Amino acid sequence: MTAGSLWRDGAFVKLWTGTTLAAFGFHVSVLALQLTAALVLHAGAMEMGILAAVQFAPALVFTLLAGVWVDRGSRRRLMITADLGRALILGIVPLGALAGWLSLELLYVVAFATGALTSLFDVAFPSYLPTLVSRARVTEANTALQGSAAVANIVGPNAAGGLVQLLGAPLAIVGNIVSLLVSALLLSLIRRPEPPVSKDQDQSGTEAIVAGLRTLWQHLVLAAMTKSSMIYGFFTGVRTALVVVFLTTVVHASPTELGIVFGAGGAGALLGALAAGRVASSMGLGPSLIGVYLGVGAFAAILPLAALMPGALAVGAAALAQFGFSFGGAVWGVNGVALWQSAVPGRLLGRLTASNRFLRLGATPVGALIGGGLGELVGLGPSLLLASAGLAASCAPLLFSPVKQLRTLPPHALL
Repeated sequence: MTAGSLWRDGAFVKLWTGTTLAAFGFHVSVLALQLTAALVLHAGAMEMGILAAVQFAPALVFTLLAGVWVDRGSRRRLMITADLGRALILGIVPLGALAGWLSLELLYVVAFATGALTSLFDVAFPSYLPTLVSRARVTEANTALQGSAAVANIVGPNAAGGLVQLLGAPLAIVGNIVSLLVSALLLSLIRRPEPPVSKDQDQSGTEAIVAGLRTLWQHLVLAAMTKSSMIYGFFTGVRTALVVVFLTTVVHASPTELGIVFGAGGAGALLGALAAGRVASSMGLGPSLIGVYLGVGAFAAILPLAALMPGALAVGAAALAQFGFSFGGAVWGVNGVALWQSAVPGRLLGRLTASNRFLRLGATPVGALIGGGLGELVGLGPSLLLASAGLAASCAPLLFSPVKQLRTLPPHALL
Protein backbone atom coordinates (compact mmCIF):
# COMPACT_ATOMS: atom_id res chain seq x y z
CA MET A 1 0.00 0.00 0.00
CA THR A 2 1.14 3.53 -0.71
CA ALA A 3 1.11 6.41 1.74
CA GLY A 4 -2.37 7.71 2.29
CA SER A 5 -4.05 4.64 0.78
CA LEU A 6 -5.83 4.01 4.07
CA TRP A 7 -8.05 7.00 3.30
CA ARG A 8 -8.87 5.68 -0.15
CA ASP A 9 -10.21 2.48 1.40
CA GLY A 10 -14.00 2.94 1.44
CA ALA A 11 -14.59 0.22 4.03
CA PHE A 12 -12.15 1.80 6.50
CA VAL A 13 -13.55 5.28 5.89
CA LYS A 14 -17.07 4.06 6.68
CA LEU A 15 -15.82 2.40 9.87
CA TRP A 16 -13.86 5.50 10.84
CA THR A 17 -16.77 7.88 10.17
CA GLY A 18 -19.30 5.76 12.01
CA THR A 19 -17.16 5.22 15.09
CA THR A 20 -16.19 8.91 15.18
CA LEU A 21 -19.83 9.99 15.20
CA ALA A 22 -20.65 7.39 17.84
CA ALA A 23 -17.71 8.61 19.95
CA PHE A 24 -18.98 12.19 19.71
CA GLY A 25 -22.41 11.13 20.91
CA PHE A 26 -20.89 8.95 23.64
CA HIS A 27 -19.08 11.89 25.23
CA VAL A 28 -22.26 13.95 25.11
CA SER A 29 -24.32 11.25 26.81
CA VAL A 30 -21.72 10.30 29.44
CA LEU A 31 -21.57 13.86 30.75
CA ALA A 32 -25.32 14.30 30.31
CA LEU A 33 -26.09 11.13 32.31
CA GLN A 34 -23.74 12.20 35.10
CA LEU A 35 -25.19 15.72 35.18
CA THR A 36 -28.73 14.31 35.11
CA ALA A 37 -27.85 12.36 38.26
CA ALA A 38 -25.92 15.17 39.97
CA LEU A 39 -28.00 18.24 39.05
CA VAL A 40 -31.49 16.95 38.27
CA LEU A 41 -31.75 14.03 40.70
CA HIS A 42 -29.30 15.48 43.29
CA ALA A 43 -27.13 12.35 43.58
CA GLY A 44 -24.38 12.33 46.21
CA ALA A 45 -20.91 10.76 46.08
CA MET A 46 -22.15 7.23 46.88
CA GLU A 47 -24.97 7.42 44.33
CA MET A 48 -22.55 8.71 41.69
CA GLY A 49 -20.30 5.78 42.56
CA ILE A 50 -23.18 3.38 42.00
CA LEU A 51 -23.94 5.01 38.64
CA ALA A 52 -20.31 4.63 37.56
CA ALA A 53 -20.28 1.04 38.81
CA VAL A 54 -23.38 -0.07 36.91
CA GLN A 55 -21.94 1.38 33.71
CA PHE A 56 -18.95 -0.95 34.02
CA ALA A 57 -20.63 -3.90 35.75
CA PRO A 58 -21.75 -5.55 32.47
CA ALA A 59 -18.07 -6.33 31.87
CA LEU A 60 -18.45 -8.93 34.62
CA VAL A 61 -21.56 -10.45 33.06
CA PHE A 62 -21.41 -10.17 29.27
CA THR A 63 -17.86 -9.55 28.09
CA LEU A 64 -16.56 -13.13 28.11
CA LEU A 65 -19.66 -14.40 26.33
CA ALA A 66 -19.31 -11.55 23.83
CA GLY A 67 -15.78 -12.77 23.07
CA VAL A 68 -17.12 -16.19 22.07
CA TRP A 69 -19.82 -14.59 19.89
CA VAL A 70 -17.23 -12.36 18.22
CA ASP A 71 -14.99 -15.30 17.31
CA ARG A 72 -17.92 -17.37 16.05
CA GLY A 73 -20.00 -14.85 14.11
CA SER A 74 -20.00 -11.64 12.09
CA ARG A 75 -18.23 -8.91 14.03
CA ARG A 76 -19.77 -6.20 11.87
CA ARG A 77 -23.32 -7.42 12.54
CA LEU A 78 -22.66 -7.52 16.27
CA MET A 79 -21.44 -3.91 16.16
CA ILE A 80 -24.57 -2.82 14.28
CA THR A 81 -26.76 -4.60 16.84
CA ALA A 82 -24.95 -2.86 19.67
CA ASP A 83 -25.39 0.59 18.06
CA LEU A 84 -29.12 0.13 17.45
CA GLY A 85 -29.72 -1.32 20.91
CA ARG A 86 -27.94 1.54 22.66
CA ALA A 87 -29.89 4.13 20.65
CA LEU A 88 -33.17 2.50 21.69
CA ILE A 89 -32.29 2.23 25.38
CA LEU A 90 -30.89 5.76 25.72
CA GLY A 91 -34.17 7.08 24.35
CA ILE A 92 -35.74 6.13 27.70
CA VAL A 93 -33.96 9.02 29.48
CA PRO A 94 -35.39 12.00 27.52
CA LEU A 95 -38.78 10.27 27.38
CA GLY A 96 -38.69 9.76 31.15
CA ALA A 97 -37.76 13.40 31.70
CA LEU A 98 -40.62 14.61 29.51
CA ALA A 99 -43.10 12.21 31.14
CA GLY A 100 -41.99 13.07 34.67
CA TRP A 101 -40.95 9.58 35.80
CA LEU A 102 -37.16 9.95 35.66
CA SER A 103 -35.35 8.53 38.70
CA LEU A 104 -31.92 7.36 39.79
CA GLU A 105 -33.12 3.77 39.59
CA LEU A 106 -34.07 4.30 35.94
CA LEU A 107 -30.65 5.81 35.22
CA TYR A 108 -29.02 2.75 36.79
CA VAL A 109 -31.03 0.45 34.50
CA VAL A 110 -30.20 2.52 31.40
CA ALA A 111 -26.51 2.69 32.35
CA PHE A 112 -26.34 -1.08 32.88
CA ALA A 113 -28.14 -1.96 29.64
CA THR A 114 -26.09 0.43 27.51
CA GLY A 115 -22.96 -0.82 29.26
CA ALA A 116 -23.83 -4.38 28.24
CA LEU A 117 -24.15 -3.40 24.58
CA THR A 118 -21.00 -1.29 24.81
CA SER A 119 -19.17 -4.39 26.04
CA LEU A 120 -20.32 -6.24 22.91
CA PHE A 121 -19.26 -3.37 20.62
CA ASP A 122 -15.91 -2.86 22.34
CA VAL A 123 -14.97 -6.53 21.98
CA ALA A 124 -16.11 -6.74 18.35
CA PHE A 125 -14.49 -3.50 17.20
CA PRO A 126 -10.76 -4.21 17.83
CA SER A 127 -11.31 -7.74 16.51
CA TYR A 128 -12.97 -6.39 13.34
CA LEU A 129 -10.36 -3.73 12.53
CA PRO A 130 -7.55 -6.17 11.55
CA THR A 131 -9.92 -7.78 9.03
CA LEU A 132 -10.20 -4.44 7.19
CA VAL A 133 -6.56 -3.30 7.16
CA SER A 134 -3.26 -5.09 6.66
CA ARG A 135 -0.92 -5.89 9.55
CA ALA A 136 1.42 -3.12 8.39
CA ARG A 137 -1.43 -0.58 8.68
CA VAL A 138 -2.72 -1.53 12.14
CA THR A 139 -0.84 1.23 14.00
CA GLU A 140 -1.80 3.81 11.35
CA ALA A 141 -5.45 2.77 11.56
CA ASN A 142 -5.42 2.87 15.37
CA THR A 143 -3.81 6.33 15.25
CA ALA A 144 -6.56 7.58 12.92
CA LEU A 145 -9.29 6.11 15.09
CA GLN A 146 -7.76 7.37 18.34
CA GLY A 147 -7.23 10.81 16.81
CA SER A 148 -10.83 11.15 15.68
CA ALA A 149 -12.04 9.82 19.02
CA ALA A 150 -9.94 12.50 20.67
CA VAL A 151 -11.51 15.20 18.50
CA ALA A 152 -14.90 13.85 19.56
CA ASN A 153 -13.69 14.05 23.14
CA ILE A 154 -12.88 17.73 22.62
CA VAL A 155 -16.10 18.65 20.84
CA GLY A 156 -18.42 16.28 22.71
CA PRO A 157 -18.06 17.60 26.28
CA ASN A 158 -18.18 21.22 25.12
CA ALA A 159 -21.27 20.44 23.05
CA ALA A 160 -22.69 18.59 26.05
CA GLY A 161 -22.15 21.62 28.28
CA GLY A 162 -23.97 23.84 25.79
CA LEU A 163 -26.76 21.34 25.21
CA VAL A 164 -27.26 20.87 28.96
CA GLN A 165 -27.48 24.63 29.43
CA LEU A 166 -29.94 24.93 26.53
CA LEU A 167 -32.08 21.78 26.79
CA GLY A 168 -31.33 20.30 30.19
CA ALA A 169 -29.21 17.23 30.89
CA PRO A 170 -31.73 14.49 29.94
CA LEU A 171 -32.61 15.92 26.50
CA ALA A 172 -28.92 16.41 25.62
CA ILE A 173 -28.70 12.61 25.26
CA VAL A 174 -30.66 12.83 21.99
CA GLY A 175 -27.39 13.77 20.26
CA ASN A 176 -25.92 10.37 21.09
CA ILE A 177 -29.02 8.57 19.87
CA VAL A 178 -28.70 10.19 16.45
CA SER A 179 -24.98 9.45 16.20
CA LEU A 180 -25.51 5.77 17.06
CA LEU A 181 -28.15 5.42 14.35
CA VAL A 182 -25.82 6.96 11.74
CA SER A 183 -22.97 4.70 12.90
CA ALA A 184 -25.17 1.62 12.45
CA LEU A 185 -26.14 2.78 8.95
CA LEU A 186 -22.53 3.27 7.86
CA LEU A 187 -21.45 -0.10 9.24
CA SER A 188 -24.30 -1.75 7.35
CA LEU A 189 -22.91 -0.29 4.08
CA ILE A 190 -19.55 -2.09 4.46
CA ARG A 191 -19.53 -5.04 2.08
CA ARG A 192 -16.02 -6.46 2.57
CA PRO A 193 -16.21 -10.18 3.50
CA GLU A 194 -15.02 -11.19 6.95
CA PRO A 195 -12.57 -14.09 7.41
CA PRO A 196 -13.90 -17.55 8.39
CA VAL A 197 -15.10 -17.88 11.97
CA SER A 198 -13.30 -19.90 14.64
CA LYS A 199 -13.23 -23.66 14.12
CA ASP A 200 -13.77 -24.56 17.78
CA GLN A 201 -17.54 -24.81 17.38
CA ASP A 202 -17.46 -28.18 19.14
CA GLN A 203 -16.51 -26.41 22.38
CA SER A 204 -19.27 -25.13 24.60
CA GLY A 205 -19.33 -21.43 25.39
CA THR A 206 -17.99 -22.12 28.88
CA GLU A 207 -15.13 -24.26 27.54
CA ALA A 208 -14.17 -21.57 25.03
CA ILE A 209 -14.22 -18.89 27.74
CA VAL A 210 -12.05 -20.96 30.11
CA ALA A 211 -9.59 -21.75 27.30
CA GLY A 212 -9.30 -18.05 26.47
CA LEU A 213 -8.65 -17.05 30.09
CA ARG A 214 -6.08 -19.82 30.52
CA THR A 215 -4.23 -18.82 27.35
CA LEU A 216 -4.23 -15.17 28.39
CA TRP A 217 -2.96 -15.81 31.90
CA GLN A 218 -0.16 -18.17 30.82
CA HIS A 219 1.40 -15.82 28.24
CA LEU A 220 4.05 -13.55 29.80
CA VAL A 221 3.42 -10.48 27.62
CA LEU A 222 -0.38 -10.69 27.55
CA ALA A 223 -0.61 -11.52 31.26
CA ALA A 224 1.54 -8.51 32.20
CA MET A 225 -0.56 -6.20 30.03
CA THR A 226 -3.73 -7.58 31.59
CA LYS A 227 -2.49 -7.20 35.17
CA SER A 228 -1.54 -3.59 34.50
CA SER A 229 -4.94 -3.01 32.91
CA MET A 230 -6.68 -4.44 35.98
CA ILE A 231 -4.85 -2.10 38.36
CA TYR A 232 -5.48 0.82 36.02
CA GLY A 233 -9.14 -0.11 35.66
CA PHE A 234 -9.64 -0.29 39.44
CA PHE A 235 -8.18 3.15 40.12
CA THR A 236 -9.89 4.62 37.07
CA GLY A 237 -13.13 3.46 38.70
CA VAL A 238 -12.19 5.24 41.94
CA ARG A 239 -11.44 8.42 40.01
CA THR A 240 -14.50 8.23 37.73
CA ALA A 241 -16.85 7.98 40.70
CA LEU A 242 -15.50 11.22 42.17
CA VAL A 243 -14.49 13.57 39.35
CA VAL A 244 -17.87 15.11 38.49
CA VAL A 245 -19.07 15.42 42.08
CA PHE A 246 -15.67 16.97 43.02
CA LEU A 247 -15.90 19.50 40.20
CA THR A 248 -19.52 20.42 40.93
CA THR A 249 -19.39 20.54 44.76
CA VAL A 250 -15.81 21.55 45.56
CA VAL A 251 -14.67 23.53 42.50
CA HIS A 252 -18.28 24.66 41.85
CA ALA A 253 -17.81 24.33 38.09
CA SER A 254 -20.78 25.18 35.89
CA PRO A 255 -21.91 22.83 33.10
CA THR A 256 -20.02 25.02 30.60
CA GLU A 257 -16.86 24.85 32.72
CA LEU A 258 -17.28 21.09 32.97
CA GLY A 259 -17.37 21.03 29.19
CA ILE A 260 -14.09 22.98 29.13
CA VAL A 261 -12.44 20.56 31.57
CA PHE A 262 -13.47 17.45 29.67
CA GLY A 263 -12.79 19.18 26.37
CA ALA A 264 -9.21 19.73 27.55
CA GLY A 265 -9.09 15.98 28.06
CA GLY A 266 -10.12 15.60 24.45
CA ALA A 267 -7.31 17.91 23.34
CA GLY A 268 -4.86 15.81 25.32
CA ALA A 269 -6.22 12.64 23.74
CA LEU A 270 -5.87 14.10 20.24
CA LEU A 271 -2.26 15.15 20.79
CA GLY A 272 -1.52 11.84 22.48
CA ALA A 273 -2.89 9.89 19.53
CA LEU A 274 -0.86 11.97 17.07
CA ALA A 275 2.29 11.66 19.18
CA ALA A 276 1.95 7.96 20.04
CA GLY A 277 4.03 6.64 17.15
CA ARG A 278 6.79 9.16 17.79
CA VAL A 279 6.78 8.38 21.53
CA ALA A 280 7.07 4.65 20.86
CA SER A 281 9.86 5.09 18.31
CA SER A 282 11.89 7.41 20.55
CA MET A 283 11.43 5.56 23.85
CA GLY A 284 10.79 2.07 22.55
CA LEU A 285 7.35 0.43 22.58
CA GLY A 286 7.62 -1.24 25.99
CA PRO A 287 9.17 1.71 27.86
CA SER A 288 6.54 4.03 26.35
CA LEU A 289 3.76 1.90 27.81
CA ILE A 290 5.43 1.99 31.23
CA GLY A 291 5.91 5.75 30.98
CA VAL A 292 2.24 6.25 30.15
CA TYR A 293 1.10 4.89 33.50
CA LEU A 294 3.59 7.02 35.44
CA GLY A 295 2.61 10.15 33.52
CA VAL A 296 -1.11 9.56 33.88
CA GLY A 297 -0.75 9.19 37.65
CA ALA A 298 1.27 12.40 37.91
CA PHE A 299 -1.23 14.48 35.93
CA ALA A 300 -4.23 12.97 37.74
CA ALA A 301 -2.73 14.16 41.03
CA ILE A 302 -3.17 17.78 39.90
CA LEU A 303 -6.99 17.55 40.08
CA PRO A 304 -7.42 17.42 43.89
CA LEU A 305 -5.05 20.39 44.19
CA ALA A 306 -7.72 22.47 42.42
CA ALA A 307 -9.56 22.57 45.77
CA LEU A 308 -6.84 24.94 47.01
CA MET A 309 -7.23 27.38 44.12
CA PRO A 310 -9.75 30.15 43.42
CA GLY A 311 -12.28 30.30 40.58
CA ALA A 312 -10.84 30.18 37.09
CA LEU A 313 -7.47 28.92 38.36
CA ALA A 314 -9.16 25.85 39.84
CA VAL A 315 -10.93 25.15 36.55
CA GLY A 316 -7.61 25.59 34.73
CA ALA A 317 -5.87 23.10 37.04
CA ALA A 318 -8.69 20.60 36.52
CA ALA A 319 -8.39 21.06 32.75
CA LEU A 320 -4.61 20.48 32.91
CA ALA A 321 -5.14 17.30 34.93
CA GLN A 322 -7.67 16.02 32.44
CA PHE A 323 -5.40 16.97 29.53
CA GLY A 324 -2.47 14.92 30.86
CA PHE A 325 -4.66 12.03 31.95
CA SER A 326 -6.15 11.75 28.47
CA PHE A 327 -2.84 12.33 26.65
CA GLY A 328 -1.33 9.28 28.33
CA GLY A 329 -4.46 7.23 27.76
CA ALA A 330 -4.35 7.99 24.03
CA VAL A 331 -0.68 7.04 23.73
CA TRP A 332 -1.53 3.70 25.31
CA GLY A 333 -4.65 3.45 23.17
CA VAL A 334 -2.56 3.51 19.99
CA ASN A 335 0.55 1.60 21.06
CA GLY A 336 -0.96 -0.83 23.54
CA VAL A 337 -3.85 -1.81 21.28
CA ALA A 338 -1.50 -2.21 18.30
CA LEU A 339 0.72 -4.51 20.39
CA TRP A 340 -2.31 -6.53 21.46
CA GLN A 341 -3.63 -6.87 17.91
CA SER A 342 -0.18 -7.86 16.64
CA ALA A 343 0.54 -10.36 19.42
CA VAL A 344 -2.78 -12.25 19.24
CA PRO A 345 -3.73 -14.31 16.16
CA GLY A 346 -7.04 -13.42 14.52
CA ARG A 347 -8.75 -16.69 15.45
CA LEU A 348 -8.33 -15.87 19.18
CA LEU A 349 -8.58 -12.08 19.08
CA GLY A 350 -12.22 -11.90 20.15
CA ARG A 351 -11.90 -14.18 23.17
CA LEU A 352 -8.57 -12.85 24.40
CA THR A 353 -9.70 -9.25 23.96
CA ALA A 354 -12.86 -10.14 25.87
CA SER A 355 -10.85 -11.84 28.63
CA ASN A 356 -8.64 -8.77 29.00
CA ARG A 357 -11.66 -6.47 28.99
CA PHE A 358 -13.45 -8.67 31.54
CA LEU A 359 -10.58 -8.52 33.99
CA ARG A 360 -9.84 -4.83 33.38
CA LEU A 361 -13.38 -3.49 33.43
CA GLY A 362 -14.38 -6.03 36.05
CA ALA A 363 -12.05 -4.17 38.41
CA THR A 364 -13.56 -0.79 37.49
CA PRO A 365 -17.00 -1.09 39.16
CA VAL A 366 -15.30 -2.39 42.29
CA GLY A 367 -13.10 0.69 42.23
CA ALA A 368 -16.09 2.95 41.60
CA LEU A 369 -18.00 1.56 44.59
CA ILE A 370 -14.95 1.83 46.83
CA GLY A 371 -14.26 5.29 45.46
CA GLY A 372 -17.78 6.44 46.31
CA GLY A 373 -17.40 5.05 49.83
CA LEU A 374 -13.98 6.64 50.27
CA GLY A 375 -15.34 9.97 49.07
CA GLU A 376 -17.99 9.86 51.79
CA LEU A 377 -15.59 8.56 54.46
CA VAL A 378 -12.30 10.43 54.01
CA GLY A 379 -13.22 13.17 51.54
CA LEU A 380 -13.05 13.72 47.80
CA GLY A 381 -9.55 15.21 47.65
CA PRO A 382 -7.69 12.46 49.55
CA SER A 383 -9.57 9.79 47.60
CA LEU A 384 -8.55 11.37 44.29
CA LEU A 385 -4.91 11.49 45.43
CA LEU A 386 -5.07 7.79 46.30
CA ALA A 387 -6.48 7.06 42.84
CA SER A 388 -3.61 9.01 41.25
CA ALA A 389 -1.00 6.93 43.11
CA GLY A 390 -2.75 3.74 42.04
CA LEU A 391 -2.79 4.82 38.39
CA ALA A 392 0.99 5.36 38.50
CA ALA A 393 1.50 1.96 40.18
CA SER A 394 -0.23 0.27 37.22
CA CYS A 395 3.14 0.07 35.48
CA ALA A 396 4.52 -2.46 37.99
CA PRO A 397 3.57 -5.69 36.13
CA LEU A 398 5.16 -4.36 32.93
CA LEU A 399 8.41 -3.61 34.74
CA PHE A 400 8.80 -7.31 35.58
CA SER A 401 7.89 -8.72 32.19
CA PRO A 402 9.31 -9.00 28.65
CA VAL A 403 7.19 -5.97 27.67
CA LYS A 404 9.86 -3.57 28.95
CA GLN A 405 12.32 -5.02 26.41
CA LEU A 406 10.07 -4.57 23.35
CA ARG A 407 11.29 -1.83 21.04
CA THR A 408 8.83 -2.33 18.17
CA LEU A 409 5.75 -4.40 17.34
CA PRO A 410 6.47 -8.14 17.02
CA PRO A 411 6.73 -9.25 13.37
CA HIS A 412 4.23 -12.08 13.94
CA ALA A 413 1.69 -13.26 16.52
CA LEU A 414 3.23 -14.39 19.81
CA LEU A 415 0.86 -17.36 20.24
